[in-house]
Amino acid sequence: MKLAERTVQFADTLTILTDGYVKAGRVSHAEGSVLDATRHFTEATKAPVVNAIAAIGLAQIQLKTGKTLTGGRLLIYRLNCAPADEIPAAIHTLDTLLQSPSNQHSVEAMAMLASLRAHPRPGVSTSEFAKEKERARELFEKVIKELHLPEDTARVSTSTNGVGSSRPNKSARNLAEDVDMHVEIAKLWQDDNVDIVKRAAQEALRINEVAHRLEPKLMNNLGVLDYMEGNLQQARAAYEQALTSNTVAALPDGDAISTTILYNLARVYESQGELDRAQEAYEKLLAHHPEYVDGQSAIRQHLM
Repeated sequence: MKLAERTVQFADTLTILTDGYVKAGRVSHAEGSVLDATRHFTEATKAPVVNAIAAIGLAQIQLKTGKTLTGGRLLIYRLNCAPADEIPAAIHTLDTLLQSPSNQHSVEAMAMLASLRAHPRPGVSTSEFAKEKERARELFEKVIKELHLPEDTARVSTSTNGVGSSRPNKSARNLAEDVDMHVEIAKLWQDDNVDIVKRAAQEALRINEVAHRLEPKLMNNLGVLDYMEGNLQQARAAYEQALTSNTVAALPDGDAISTTILYNLARVYESQGELDRAQEAYEKLLAHHPEYVDGQSAIRQHLM
């Protein structure tokens, strides 16, 4: 912080002055000094050429202020962000950054802005939110192409995962390995493009596997996609792997997740003609949740 303060004090060019404010903002941010970080980042963004780190830092601070608002992601993840009145401020900050010619290809800002636009918030009408989601998709499309992500259906080769040679920096690599970003992409395209949804879910699963993590909810989603495409054996394998993982029980909503997966697995058994296994799975489900209407209906209609 002392070095940053001296930089600001003795700077003889605007570039060095801006850099001093950016450094001071980052130190304050790391220390949790929200007011100081806001002041430093705001000063840094006043330069004619908007500083990307300063703008992203300011947007992060704007989102960090106040209580958290939780909303649904796909059917498995949650997005924690700032109060509704703080989100427009962060959106404006990032929009201003991306309108600057020197920062139009800031994939970090694009992904952050896309995530904010894709998240429903109070005061936004249904028609306005539809437009926000469309803007989010446009931004994610740019991120996908800039980082050469597997979701890019136009790619000729799928031999590489994640970042391409055009942006080999650490920040871009970290962004390409962000599981939640891939899940958000899947959420945005789930009603329009099954191919993109599946690519996004598979990439999220690959990243988890590299980190030696198993995400049962993600496995369930892939199972659903395979089931919809008629790949019953793959769907079955996904459900069985998810159901037998030790991760499910440790999750806060583990019981609800395992119930959903067990029902989906029973449907696969039924579709494969293994009615005894299907009935066993339905009965196991109803033993724990006798009120589960879909399980009761399945036994009455198909297995009796």
